Amino acid sequence: MLKISACVIVRNEEKNLPRWLACMTTLADEMVVVDTGSTDNTVELARQAGAKICSFPWINDFAAAKNYAIEQAQGKWLFFLDADEYIKVQDYAAVRAAIRQYDREKKVIGLVNPLINIDPHNDNAYISTIYQIRLFRKLPDLRYVGAIHEMLRYTGGDKKNMPLVDTYAIYHTGYAPQVMPEKYKRNLQMLTLSQKKYGKRLIDDFYLADCYYGLQQYEQAVSHAQAYLEATERIAGEESRPYGVLLQSMIFLDYPLGEILDWVDKALAEFPYGAEFKILAGYAREAAGDIDGALQCFSEADSLYAKAKARGGPLHADEAGGALPAMHLRRQKLLQQQQNIQKKEMGEGKQMPYISACVIVRNEEKNLPRWLTCMSALAEEMVVVDTGSTDNTVEIARQAGAKIYSFPWINDFAAAKNYALEQARGKWIFFLDADEYWKEHDFAIIRKTLRQYDKVKKVIGFVCRLVNIDVDNNNRVLNENLHIRIFRNLPQLRYIGAIHEQLVYNGLGQREMKLLPEAVIYHTGYSASTDIPKAKRNLQIMLEQQQAGRGQDSDICYITDCYYSLQDYARAIEAAREAIARKVVLPGRETRMYCTLLQSLHITGHKWQELVPIVEQAEHEFPHVPDFRALLGFAAWQDGAKEQARQFFQESKALYQEFLAHRQDLTATFADEMQGFLPKMDACLTEDNFTQDKASSKIKLSAAVIVKNGEADIGTWISCVQDLAEEIVVVDTGSTDRTVEIAANAGIRVVHFDWIDDFAAAKNFAIEQVHGEWVLLMDADEYIPQEYYEGFKNALNRYDEDESVIGLCSEWINVDKVRNNAYISKGYQVRLFRNLPELRYVHMIHELLCYSGKDKKLMPYVQDFKIYHTGYSTGRMPEKYSRNLRLLLLSEQKYGRRAEDNMYLAECYYGMHDYEKAIEHAKAYLDGDGRTIGGENRPYSIWIKSLIQLEKSLAEILLVVKRALQEFPYSAEFKVLEGVARQRAQDYAGTEVCYREALQIYAAGQAGNELQKELLTDEASATFVGVYLELCKLLLWQEKNAEAWEYLQKALVENKYNPMCVQLLGKFMAADEDVIWIEVLNKLYDREKDAAFIMENLPVGQRDKVRLYYMEKLPQQRLVDKFMLAGRLEAASAALAEDTAALLQLGIRGFTHDAGTMDKLGVLFPQKYQAVALGKSRTAEERRLAAKTARIQKWLTNYDGQAE
Repeated sequence: MLKISACVIVRNEEKNLPRWLACMTTLADEMVVVDTGSTDNTVELARQAGAKICSFPWINDFAAAKNYAIEQAQGKWLFFLDADEYIKVQDYAAVRAAIRQYDREKKVIGLVNPLINIDPHNDNAYISTIYQIRLFRKLPDLRYVGAIHEMLRYTGGDKKNMPLVDTYAIYHTGYAPQVMPEKYKRNLQMLTLSQKKYGKRLIDDFYLADCYYGLQQYEQAVSHAQAYLEATERIAGEESRPYGVLLQSMIFLDYPLGEILDWVDKALAEFPYGAEFKILAGYAREAAGDIDGALQCFSEADSLYAKAKARGGPLHADEAGGALPAMHLRRQKLLQQQQNIQKKEMGEGKQMPYISACVIVRNEEKNLPRWLTCMSALAEEMVVVDTGSTDNTVEIARQAGAKIYSFPWINDFAAAKNYALEQARGKWIFFLDADEYWKEHDFAIIRKTLRQYDKVKKVIGFVCRLVNIDVDNNNRVLNENLHIRIFRNLPQLRYIGAIHEQLVYNGLGQREMKLLPEAVIYHTGYSASTDIPKAKRNLQIMLEQQQAGRGQDSDICYITDCYYSLQDYARAIEAAREAIARKVVLPGRETRMYCTLLQSLHITGHKWQELVPIVEQAEHEFPHVPDFRALLGFAAWQDGAKEQARQFFQESKALYQEFLAHRQDLTATFADEMQGFLPKMDACLTEDNFTQDKASSKIKLSAAVIVKNGEADIGTWISCVQDLAEEIVVVDTGSTDRTVEIAANAGIRVVHFDWIDDFAAAKNFAIEQVHGEWVLLMDADEYIPQEYYEGFKNALNRYDEDESVIGLCSEWINVDKVRNNAYISKGYQVRLFRNLPELRYVHMIHELLCYSGKDKKLMPYVQDFKIYHTGYSTGRMPEKYSRNLRLLLLSEQKYGRRAEDNMYLAECYYGMHDYEKAIEHAKAYLDGDGRTIGGENRPYSIWIKSLIQLEKSLAEILLVVKRALQEFPYSAEFKVLEGVARQRAQDYAGTEVCYREALQIYAAGQAGNELQKELLTDEASATFVGVYLELCKLLLWQEKNAEAWEYLQKALVENKYNPMCVQLLGKFMAADEDVIWIEVLNKLYDREKDAAFIMENLPVGQRDKVRLYYMEKLPQQRLVDKFMLAGRLEAASAALAEDTAALLQLGIRGFTHDAGTMDKLGVLFPQKYQAVALGKSRTAEERRLAAKTARIQKWLTNYDGQAE
């Protein structure tokens, strides 16, 4: 028997696994790698290293996977390190010595070792130390338990030991900050699943607290941490960690200092050497303003940590070691701040002022008197920092009683302002510029606000309304912004940025800046006379900062403004486009770049029509903002399109009301440009509204729709009904996107309806808005294809005179908009009906059109037209299922359950993956008396698919299939599903029979029009591409190539873009030359448009010449790719010198020499290369890059003889 086996479970671990393999190759006699579904190069790396590879289906259970690995191992002792754990080479001897020592002691069944968490992205910086069991004997009574955070448990009867061995340590890279957010989400999900599966463990509260803390959900972190700490069970090696999670969460949530310190005392009582608790107590005291107490706690933390290190002892996690460096920096800053405060308070011994008003000035003799008049009425102290005035500024300030300070101007506004703050002694700071002021009637509001919030420590400042006015043009309002001008005098509040400086809080805990909407600051600095000089100065400063390497991303926005002010419109356009492309957003000026771009383009000769796409892009990014449409109106007016301009102005004013309605939330920080635009509009407009009254005397067909946030679909709907209906009405139920705007732009009447969770009520309201004799009421995600327009009109005219017909039923085709309108299924719906008072919808959800008249009426099925529905497209359904389930349950509560509701509930639960409930409701529907007209076969499909998902027995599934076919013998989808079930049960002969029978059943049904007769849903035909391909594979296995080829041809006709089509095609052409491949593929596909699809599905590592041929068709290609595919390695090497991909290849080769090479090089890679290096290839381009990397490894192996 082997002495030592090393085990690991992996999934996409190609980055970490080489290091693990290098370690275990030396320490173990056998390596067992259990793969749970890798899609990267993990398995190949393990195979090349000589590991024993086993596959295990991932079932969200770490213990199950690890126990499976144990069963495969042959060793007497087992190493079970995770893929992101390793032992340093210098510790190998200590490992072997420990095994030799304890192998003879039969009571010792495992060893506890220090596990040191390090950050590989920060030069392997220390994070913390815990204690874990990673080396143990292979015993039948020693297995893991727990789906997540699994623990090794011994179930034998005799007592065994697991002593601490600290002569070596295990290093763990999995807690690096970059990878933790995704881990927290995964762990939280798995903890929930584990509790459903095994029940809740007491220790789960600790793990839940850790997850919620990592996800910044601090309230839940506190709740679970307290629940864990109030229990008796503890996790060996990590007992102290929950206290840290609790305390940090309480600090972030601004718990009272006393309550935090009580928990600190509890923590120290249980763990007297827990230095991290003293660190956190220091942070809590600092957040509460107790600087002396914070400094004392930091000193005590140092002392405790030193004692703990000297003492050794119990297996407690070391959380303090990683936190001490940051604590030392914080202590240094606090000491410096304390010294500055002491300097301020020394000297004259005067009473500390309540408010200090600060300003930095240079030659402000014109503006400063107004500032001084304002501030002398509000503040007890005025601090004026002069940066080099040569006029009368300093003398004016002195005469007003201000404190004067000089500061050498160094082209840095933040530095000057922070210097002013250091001189101020007040509790609150007013920091208005010299050209800003409040009017006297706002003084009382300001004083009242400060009194109201003075003791609310969480509030540290106020965001003030700042209105820009042009003093050179009768104080004309230009626009309105929001800026912080009032804030507490805190050392953690300082300005950053050489120009356009921003106030930043760098303290602990959550703090707030309240909006102060009542008081308005007036700013004259953008007046015509001052704008150009300021622009020149600001542009010079920013360009100098950029040249010196001290610039910021946000500079591009201010540079744009400067160019516009200096009338350099070409550069303004260029800079604005760059800012928009880079998505640089400034708080308070978020929309400015689009406005500047629109104005500059029109000034440089672009017509208003050319601006429309930019306006649409801007409005998509910033809904509710009216500025862009107003600017479009000004452009149209100046271009002579006054009628169009009036409409744009109207729409802008309507949007402005939405803008103001959202002023407390969505648009809170946006500049209000409309204050300047509205007077300009009024000067242009000669009438307030521009509407067109439709003559309603004789309208044959009206089209209506109810919609909410349907901007993705409403355009198609409008295009359709505009060609069919004489009157169009859009009923909006609360859109927050561009739906209303799109409809209004198309000249369509928009009516608003308050959503009351009732589809029937909304649709009936829509019917009441129209005047036509017939109503076409499709959903926004429905439309009639143009080829059916003539048929639609013919059907309407044919039945118009037949008063017994009140509606027409037509085919309702579900297509996937995301997948090139791929067919999903077919049903039948009534969307065209007469406008009769007796014809209205009923039911809150899954509403039905019902006729309440006494005489008999008809709604016949017609074949003249079809309605296409995109609402079941990829990605849309999860949200719909949740909404529909809520409304169904609400309807049941309100009106009682309808028999047919069980069908709809089954649909929802199946879509939400609650398969047990889906089966329950599908059976209830099918066993009940109430059946809907049309689609009765659907619940059977849900029932069968749920059984398959739950991995029920084939016998149970076959009973339901048999019942389904007895009731609906022409519903071929049941035979398809039976085939799927048999295939999963590895009954391949039965699978083939089922798929063939499904095709026969469907053909018979189509021949007799059986589905249409009963208005049954056609769910089978959408599956036939998969059926053809599976039959092709089954027949290939049987070497029935001719028949297999026939089925592949059918699949190609149905959907040639199914990836398996290309893959199976390759099997038929395996022996053919590359030229034949290209010839065949070019007949089937578009060589230009489909090149990327073809390349992605070519055989991996093969057919490089074919790949090279299609690479030439791609819009972007690189020389190095061509050389590599052509096998010209020397030329490829030369090209790689200018290709960052070289870093990736070199890093992979570096594994041979240094396990840390890839980590060091990884930070240099562009994003797509990092994705490949981390085994996270998602896009087609990244997967192609991964395949290319594998080929390079193979070539390099042949070249230098080293293992891949």
